Amino acid sequence: MALARRGEKRTWYATGMLGTSVVLLAATLLVGPGKLLGVGHAWSLLAGYGVAGIFASALWVLPPSMLADVADQDQSITGSRREGVYFGMLNFGEKIASGIAVLLSGILLQYFVRLAPASPSQTPDAVGRLSLLFGLVPGLMLIGSLVLIMPYKLGRTAMRAVQQEVQHDVQRRLAGRVR
Repeated sequence: MALARRGEKRTWYATGMLGTSVVLLAATLLVGPGKLLGVGHAWSLLAGYGVAGIFASALWVLPPSMLADVADQDQSITGSRREGVYFGMLNFGEKIASGIAVLLSGILLQYFVRLAPASPSQTPDAVGRLSLLFGLVPGLMLIGSLVLIMPYKLGRTAMRAVQQEVQHDVQRRLAGRVR
């Protein structure tokens, strides 16, 4: 949030998406048998989790803040407060996406990875495929979804104007009630 106050939300959100995708891709490309970071090194896992956590925090913190800006813009255009609708749609969309992700991951684990049931270890092919599902697929999806954030144009200057308009509208309505 401290960084978001110093720059544009869209830029920080896109940075978070890109950074998270790079960490996910690095997990697939650098960690594993015969790869640069190999296996069994806790430091690489902890470092990766730390860096991913920093970048991914933007993906959890910024969307509600950006949605509040959209609600203010909507009020300045329509005169109605509908932030409940927007936040409800965001929450519902997250629930649908989570459900689909869990469903697809189960299907992909069963048919693509082909885990060995009740086995203490998995085949090298299964481990490689699991690595693709863990890092490569979500990383590429995040990169692809960067396109979806580009239409968001509510920068600092535009939001100041919107918030002043909303504040003026609220004051005007309150003044009308007092009389």
